[in-house]
Amino acid sequence: MNHYGTGATRVKSLCVAVAGVLVVAACDAPVPDKPAAATAPSPATAPLPAGFDQTLSLQGITFHVRSTNAGSLNKLRIEPGGLTGDNTVIEQEIEGTVTMAEVADLDADGSPEV
Repeated sequence: MNHYGTGATRVKSLCVAVAGVLVVAACDAPVPDKPAAATAPSPATAPLPAGFDQTLSLQGITFHVRSTNAGSLNKLRIEPGGLTGDNTVIEQEIEGTVTMAEVADLDADGSPEV
């Protein structure tokens, strides 16, 4: 066993925990006021959702974090890289939007967490 955990179980547990933290953080974000007389753009001119796309790195480990952010239900994707074990991509539907992500070695075990 290496200091990065036990393969898929560690990565999945980490990503599920991260998804939970991101959802909770997103739920605390303030909702902007709606304009009084706004009209919806036509489907042909409607802007595409910005989404969230960020790559985080620490200690030679990377996490590519993406979310569709297209509505109240979104698809979160976390793609780890640089792990000596399992680099399985995690995809999960989440409620809310992702507004930020951070990486740190929270438990000082040499394996960073998102």
